[in-house]
Amino acid sequence: MVHGESGFRDLEALTVEALCRQRQIVVAWGGGVVLRPDNVRFLKATGKTIWLRGTAELLAQRIDADPHSKTQRPALSGATSTLAEVQQILEQRQSVYAACSDYTVDVDSRSVEELVAKIVCWWRQADK
Repeated sequence: MVHGESGFRDLEALTVEALCRQRQIVVAWGGGVVLRPDNVRFLKATGKTIWLRGTAELLAQRIDADPHSKTQRPALSGATSTLAEVQQILEQRQSVYAACSDYTVDVDSRSVEELVAKIVCWWRQADK
């Protein structure tokens, strides 16, 4: 059983290690995966990392729109609103996200099709 954020991060680290041993897969990691240096080393050594960067407003809207957020997503700060929490977390983590990512794509105002096209175009260039 996972106990608290520390237990969750331990389980996450085991998952990172296991999945990074596989080939030709795409994984959507949570934003906290880069908080442990060992996770970052695995990610950088075994593949490409893309930061799907969104504004705090967009991310908060998506979290609030997800019916599972209230029951399955732990609070990450003592913030009084989802937006305040996202702003606080982004402020703490943006430099880590930037340092860990091989490519960054802004998701605001872009359709899924546009995002996929940008990523595929980058991937083809990076794979040469």
